[in-house]
Amino acid sequence: MHARPVIVMSACFGFSTCRYDGTMVEAPFLERLKSYAQVQPVCPEVEIGLGIPRDPICVVEQETVRKLIQWPSGKDFTSPMKNFVESFLSSLRQVDGFVLKSRSPSCGLTDTKIYGDAEKKTLKGEGAGFFGAGVLERFSHLALADESRLENHRMREHFLTKLFILADFREVKESGEVEKLIRFHKKHRILLSVYDQFEIDNLNEQLANREVYTPREVMENYEKGLWKALSRPPHEGGLVDMLREIWEGMAGSIPQEEKLCFDELLDRFRVGEAPLWEPRWMVKAWITTLGRGHLLDQSFFSPYPEELNG
Repeated sequence: MHARPVIVMSACFGFSTCRYDGTMVEAPFLERLKSYAQVQPVCPEVEIGLGIPRDPICVVEQETVRKLIQWPSGKDFTSPMKNFVESFLSSLRQVDGFVLKSRSPSCGLTDTKIYGDAEKKTLKGEGAGFFGAGVLERFSHLALADESRLENHRMREHFLTKLFILADFREVKESGEVEKLIRFHKKHRILLSVYDQFEIDNLNEQLANREVYTPREVMENYEKGLWKALSRPPHEGGLVDMLREIWEGMAGSIPQEEKLCFDELLDRFRVGEAPLWEPRWMVKAWITTLGRGHLLDQSFFSPYPEELNG
């Protein structure tokens, strides 16, 4: 069983026809994800009183000051948006990740267009929208993505893995039980070592010396290390090496044609032509076939619900 993550998601992803032009965004993967998560939809622009449909707004930067301006009226919605962002993000008590609308002047995380004027005559660059910037400032340690990033299978793999591990840890932290933390660490040992071997060594040391800390300090110290370990996607080479190491431990019992198929899958994954779940699924299938079921206790083989593959 996987923990059920809490996600804040842009409301235009199938919740409401709240885009500036009165439409929704079709996102089949996010529809599947909703079934495995507790989702809180939000549309910052509607929340500050902008209608549907509405004249578009844009981020304008003049002398390093950014404003949220509606065109062609020239109305300034900077203060209402800042107030909403502060109020909404401060109200969140449990959250494991965000999925926000790309390129949105409110929700964009990295690719919102920044203009030098409200008429959009001068493009200065790209960055975060107002709500997206608030998320990055407060919650950069969580699983963050926009729908365009999730089209890339490596980014999707990292997002889902991080999302469900953080949800799992949140439940452990809420329990306050160090024994549950030890079981958590054991379950995610292989996965975390692929992400960051240096950081998992630090986490091992922290747990080995847990008696010198209070349970709360143990949880908080571990959480900081977990955030560091998951801060960036694992290197493809480390994933390949781990899969091959486990595979070679069973290779003597696997037919030659299966070995060739596995090598091909690994090569395709290495060059970005296949998602990680394909060679991982093959290793997992042979673990089951050969009765090595103890390995399946490791989250490395199922870091998130398999129905989210593909």
